[in-house]
Amino acid sequence: MVERLRIRFFIDNCVPDSVAGVLRNAGHEVILLRDSIAPDAPDSFVAAVAELHGAVLVSYDKDFRSLAPRIGVGQRRFRKLSRIGFKCSEPQAARRLESALSLIEHEWTLAQSVPDKRIMIEIGPAYIRTIRYPVGQRSRSATPVPFRPGRRFSPPPPEAGMLYVSDGGPIST
Repeated sequence: MVERLRIRFFIDNCVPDSVAGVLRNAGHEVILLRDSIAPDAPDSFVAAVAELHGAVLVSYDKDFRSLAPRIGVGQRRFRKLSRIGFKCSEPQAARRLESALSLIEHEWTLAQSVPDKRIMIEIGPAYIRTIRYPVGQRSRSATPVPFRPGRRFSPPPPEAGMLYVSDGGPIST
């Protein structure tokens, strides 16, 4: 029997409970901020707790904009923090996450095989963007992925920087 991938997620207060439900239903571990620390904790503390738990922080981008300059390559702070940031409306969040879940799981699996194990994913109203830290490079590269309902992602073949999807169309990375 194949063991199901289980990722630990730390859900910020501004994220709807329906998002946590999607992750739990998929078999992932979910830690709610409100169950762990004070709901009004500063963003830097929330990021530190998520990193301490080895969890992917799930939040809305507007909450973490002030941390963005500090969560970069070359900074010592939050060097292991993975993050999923929503840029879509709260009512869309669970549906958008559900559409992106196979991509998130793929990115997580891929990240575990490289020295920098972080994943950074941005989920917007009509796109999903992964931010990868290439092996041997210190800069980020963003990979926009157009949203198409029902699209499932699978690991790319080793020879190309392509992300293949179930409808057969490659999306250049």
